[in-house]
Amino acid sequence: MDAPKTLTLENVYPPSEGWNIEAILALPLPEQPSVELLTEARKGLLFWLDFLTWDGLWRDDREALKTEYDRTANRMFEISERLFEAQHDRAQQDLAEEREQRQREWRQPQRQSDPSP
Repeated sequence: MDAPKTLTLENVYPPSEGWNIEAILALPLPEQPSVELLTEARKGLLFWLDFLTWDGLWRDDREALKTEYDRTANRMFEISERLFEAQHDRAQQDLAEEREQRQREWRQPQRQSDPSP
């Protein structure tokens, strides 16, 4: 089986495995990642940062710990930036769909209610 080429929801949080932190950190993002993918990847990184700041204090290799902090923070920045873009794109798409729906409703002939008893 070929290794995944980009980050997907399936490799961010594989069923019954938990967060796949290495996939979140290492795999490139797809060209147009979904809000869901970016949100889940961001949650995974927050979990990882929490783990590093809690359990990482006990590591003997402070340089390796700093490198992991930096690596995680850089990826968090990239994902957060793309998440903002994806949310904006989704909002624009939702507005366009709502506008189209309203135009369709407006074009449909309106039934007149019959006031006679």
